[in-house]
Amino acid sequence: MGGEPLLHQGIEELVARLIERKKHVYVCTNGTLLEKKLIGFRPTSQLFFNVHLDGMEATHDRMVEREGCFAAAVAGVEVVPPEMVDLQLRCVLDDMAVAAVKLGLDDFFGISLGTRAGQSHLLGRP
Repeated sequence: MGGEPLLHQGIEELVARLIERKKHVYVCTNGTLLEKKLIGFRPTSQLFFNVHLDGMEATHDRMVEREGCFAAAVAGVEVVPPEMVDLQLRCVLDDMAVAAVKLGLDDFFGISLGTRAGQSHLLGRP
């Protein structure tokens, strides 16, 4: 589709039909609409939300050229119940992100990943 998939009218029905066909569906999103759109998706082990973060708040908002985008993405991530879908975070690994590993990812990103053990994945790219 291109662009932000959660903006696509009927994305929930499209995902449901793919899942009915025994397909695994990866929704790569900026996460800003998760809080609003999540209610339209049924819990399943075949659905994956992949949320990208381009660094910490200031860096992320600057990269996507939209203030408040990081906060909206974090809010979206926090409302996804671990039993509903598999949630993955993708983030750019810069010097600050490497420091996150030393600090502990929960504290650095402000997201409680520890409570999602076995459900969340943090994926990075240099």
